[in-house]
Amino acid sequence: MDIIIGIIGILLLIAFLGWLIRFIKNKVLGKNLFQHFTEIKAELKYTLSGGRRINKQIEKFENAENNDYVLAYKDADISIIYRKGENRIIKIDNYSNFVAAANPINISLLAADTAQKSIQDKISQQFKNAVVSNKSTPKTAQTKGVVYATSPDFNDAAKQLAQLLGYDVGSLPAGEDAPAQGTDIVIVAPVANQ
Repeated sequence: MDIIIGIIGILLLIAFLGWLIRFIKNKVLGKNLFQHFTEIKAELKYTLSGGRRINKQIEKFENAENNDYVLAYKDADISIIYRKGENRIIKIDNYSNFVAAANPINISLLAADTAQKSIQDKISQQFKNAVVSNKSTPKTAQTKGVVYATSPDFNDAAKQLAQLLGYDVGSLPAGEDAPAQGTDIVIVAPVANQ
């Protein structure tokens, strides 16, 4: 009797596992991969062209092509480039890397010609979304470097850059020209760095 109950139990287990495998195969693997992504509520969804306008910095994603989808999930700290035409994932990266690429901070760097490259390299190593879009020499001689945010939206970034460079967060020094439109942060290097 125990043997018959054991055999029935094993048969029921096999039947259940067979049903589970068919269910997974039909419901999950049988669908187009893109359907899975669209069923999940994404915090950010972009197409690289033809959809929502996206900053050109997104091109930092390797192998991305026009009409690829970028799905970014903050809570999972993941971003995915998906190519619908091929039904495949092109690249997986951190959420923060995607946000950094999609939302660059435009920096105007005022430093001596000899110091510009080293300051820019230091910034680039620490900040993936920092783009030094303008470099020129300062009109004034500062004894302490200054990082100036053109808008309160960039105050945190200015503090982080100032800490990295050992500068102060402050206003644009008198005698320096107002930054070009589209500049988010101005960095004025001290004389010692020049």
